[in-house]
Amino acid sequence: MGPWQLLAIAFAAQGAISFVELGVPVLAPYIKDGFGLSAFAVGIVVTSLNVGRFIGSVPAGQVADRIGERLVLVASGLGLTVFAALAAGAGYGLLLLALALAGIFSGAATPAGSKLVLVAFPRERRGLPMGIRQAAIPLGALAASIALPLMADAWGWRLTLAIAAAIPLVGTAAAIAARTPTNVPTSAAARRGTLAEIARNRKITYAGIWALLFVGGQYALLTYLALYLEDDLGFSRTAAFTLLAVSNASGFVGRLAWGWLSDRFFDSRRRPGLIAVTVAGVLSAALLGAAPVHGAIVMASAGAALGGFCLIGWQGLWVTMVSELAPEGSSATAVGFALLFTNAGIVIWPPLLGLTADLTGSFRWSWVLLGTALLLSLWPLDAIRRVGPREAWVREDGTPGELSES
Repeated sequence: MGPWQLLAIAFAAQGAISFVELGVPVLAPYIKDGFGLSAFAVGIVVTSLNVGRFIGSVPAGQVADRIGERLVLVASGLGLTVFAALAAGAGYGLLLLALALAGIFSGAATPAGSKLVLVAFPRERRGLPMGIRQAAIPLGALAASIALPLMADAWGWRLTLAIAAAIPLVGTAAAIAARTPTNVPTSAAARRGTLAEIARNRKITYAGIWALLFVGGQYALLTYLALYLEDDLGFSRTAAFTLLAVSNASGFVGRLAWGWLSDRFFDSRRRPGLIAVTVAGVLSAALLGAAPVHGAIVMASAGAALGGFCLIGWQGLWVTMVSELAPEGSSATAVGFALLFTNAGIVIWPPLLGLTADLTGSFRWSWVLLGTALLLSLWPLDAIRRVGPREAWVREDGTPGELSES
C-alpha cells in the first residue's frame, strides 16, 4: 500500500476509537444526572478511561515496534468495543473498572498509528500527514459531540454508549485490510535497552512534561466546557453543546494547520509551533475564564474556538516531535513512553478541575488554574532547546536539513 492509503487506514482506525473515547466526556452531563454525581465524581469517570491509557501506552508501543502496527490497531478496536459495551450496563464502580480496561486498548492506537505514518513519509513531508492522522481524534470527538447528546436525549446515556461501542469495529475492519511491511523482530534485551535509552533521553522527557501540563486544556474543554457554559453562564444545553462542537471542529483544523505550518515555515522544526500553541492556549483560557455572566456569547465563542485550535489541535505536532527524537526503529515505543506523561495528566486534570469547581462554587477558577499550568508549560519547551547536541537530518532528496533542537 502507498503512504496515503496507510494514512487513510490510520485515520479511520483512530477516528472510530476517538468517537468512543472522547464520547465519554461528552456524555458526562448525562452520567452526572443519572448517578447524581458531583463535578469531582464526573472527573473520576473520565479519568478512569485514562488510567487504562496510562497503563497500556508503553506496552502498546513496544508491541507495535516488535510485531507491527496493524495487529495493535486491530486489538485496540476490538478491546475498546468489548469493554465500552460492558461499561454501558454497569453501576458506578463497575463503570469505572470497565472504562479503565477500555482505556488500555484505546490508548494503543496512538503509538501504533503514529508509527504507521512515521515510516510512510519522509521528515520534510511528515508534519501534515501526522497532523491529518491526529486530526481524526477531534473529528471523532466532533461527531460524538453532535450525535451522542441527541441519542442520549432520546434513549438515555446507557443505550447511547452501547451503540457507540460498536463504532471502533469500522476502524478495526480498515486495519485488517491494511498491508504493511513486516517488522523484523528484535531480542527482549534489545527492547529493554531501547526503552531504557528512551527513558534517558531528556528531550523526550521534557516533551512529556510539557504534555502533562498542557493536556489539561484539552480535557477542560471536552469534560467541562458544556457544564461551565450551562451552569455558570446560563447557556441552554443545546447552545453549550453547540460551542463544544465548534471547539472540536476548530481542533480538527488545528491539527492539520500546526503540522503544515511546521513543515512550511519552521523547516520541519516542531518546538516553535508548540510555543505558539501554548501562548494561544493561555489566551483561550483567559477568554473563557473572564466571560461575563450576561452577554457571554462573544467571549465564550472566541475562547471555545481558539481553545479548540490550540488546546485540542496540539497533539499531531507533539507526536511528530517525539517520534523524530526517538532512536531509529523505536518511534512507537518512544511515543508510548511520552504518553505516560500525557496520560498521567489526563488522569490528574479532570478530577482536579472538577474539585476546584466544587470547592469554589464556579468553574471560573478551574480556567484560572489551567491558565497558570499552561504558562508553566513554557519551561520544558525552553529546556528542550537547552539540551544538546542538536539534531541533524537529511531530506528525501539527499540535501541536509537545518540543524534543530526538535
